[in-house]
Amino acid sequence: AVVSTQSTGNPIETSKCNGKINHYKLRYTHDFRETSVYEYTNFHTLINLQSYTTYTLAVQGCNTMGCGPETTETATTFEDRPSHLPRTRYVIAGVNNIRYGWNAPYGQFQHMWYRVICTEDKSGARVFWKPNISDIDIVIANVPSDTMFTIKVTPFNTQGSGPHLIQRTRTLSSAARHRLLSVFLLLPFLLTFS
Repeated sequence: AVVSTQSTGNPIETSKCNGKINHYKLRYTHDFRETSVYEYTNFHTLINLQSYTTYTLAVQGCNTMGCGPETTETATTFEDRPSHLPRTRYVIAGVNNIRYGWNAPYGQFQHMWYRVICTEDKSGARVFWKPNISDIDIVIANVPSDTMFTIKVTPFNTQGSGPHLIQRTRTLSSAARHRLLSVFLLLPFLLTFS
């Protein structure tokens, strides 16, 4: 991801320069790796940084006599915008509920939440907010039986929303529930005599 950060530190006072500044030396470090850049203006944008990462920045004004004292600050890059399409892990439709799970998106995220919209084909929608990146399951209760639903999951963070996942499912009818219950009740009996 291309991420940039900008230092907005105060310029070096010319009275402390011992001559005119003709360039700046910028060092930035992360995980004990150091990179140096020489800049001939008082502005520089760092690119291709890791997302949601804290960097230590050190700036020195330099002239023909050498470089002056460093000014140091830290800056944290923004997190990635979700770009990975969540995938369905499971859909379990009951008579009056739907249990649904999805995979969390890839990337470096500080904050992540999900908007889940469950729409019944015959009426309005229900909207749920899941406030945690690891909160990737939902039970939608008190829904009508034998009804088609569309579930839409959209990941969000401070950088915006990602692609949404759409899943269609039908809740069971009351008759199907009784048939399933009968099979589960008869299964031990059938296994005993086989």
